[in-house]
Amino acid sequence: MIPKKIHIAWKHKNFLEAPFNIVKYGAKQLKDLNPTWSFEISDDNDIEIYLQDNLSSSDYNLLKHRHIVEKTDVWRLLKIINEGGLYMDIDRYCDQSLDNLLTNEIECVLPTFKDIDFSQDIMLSCPQHEIHKAALSLNLARRREGCTDVLSLAPITYFHAATKVLLGISINRYPTIEQFKELRNIIDSDPGLITYREEPPFDTFTYRGIPLQDDKSIFYRYSNVIHWPFVPNNITGKPYGE
Repeated sequence: MIPKKIHIAWKHKNFLEAPFNIVKYGAKQLKDLNPTWSFEISDDNDIEIYLQDNLSSSDYNLLKHRHIVEKTDVWRLLKIINEGGLYMDIDRYCDQSLDNLLTNEIECVLPTFKDIDFSQDIMLSCPQHEIHKAALSLNLARRREGCTDVLSLAPITYFHAATKVLLGISINRYPTIEQFKELRNIIDSDPGLITYREEPPFDTFTYRGIPLQDDKSIFYRYSNVIHWPFVPNNITGKPYGE
């Protein structure tokens, strides 16, 4: 059974009253629609402490001087592995009660980003699920090998790990129609798994409502946060999204 815990990460813990659609119809509405779920906001310092407490010293050192974007990618896996519940990115909308979406039999939710890969910006699972453990193990292994590309270490690694668990082999993002059909058939045949084909931002596992004025970029500027594709990589000097 998935614990009723919601994990959110943001630079400022007091952002829920910010006057933006991305907040009002995102994290704020997620909290309001799920009053029986605990709701925890972790800031950069919380994430740093959690990584130190839950990684070996050698693995923590791989992340110690990396950008908070990379640290959060590892932190979310650790939180879901250790505690279970829901992790959701700050720029997702919500108009669904989680209790209405889940049953006691469901152990892990695996939404897909169109027919490209699994959505890595939302994780909803019981603790210690093999998919998240495989994703964390692969992320750290690739860091030990010297990989510094955030796209490779986050959504690509997540998809490689999940498909290895589900199919027995890792397949790449943008799989064939036949490969994605097989993935969905495997998920549909397992009572502990469910999926949803997402077309973000307004047709997702957590939001099925009307399109809204998407003010995400304004909220980021208001919060003095640079969206991760535009953050300079301190190894290459190029933005992460390049």
